[in-house]
Amino acid sequence: MWVRAKEKIQLKASQDDCQITYSAQKGSKWTAHHEPDVVPSLPWRIQHRYFNVRLNEARFQELFEEIDFED
Repeated sequence: MWVRAKEKIQLKASQDDCQITYSAQKGSKWTAHHEPDVVPSLPWRIQHRYFNVRLNEARFQELFEEIDFED
């Protein structure tokens, strides 16, 4: 399904020797895939080009809304 960011968000991931930051603009379009069998605690995978993020249900609902492909 297609989803849109509800607000501007900054997604961060870090390890001891590395930090990755990605800013998603309000209204940016992503594809969303519900994959609870892959990572049960993080069932949603959202993708924007080659960038993939896994989210739990509450965070997914907070940040994204479903849209029609034509939007």
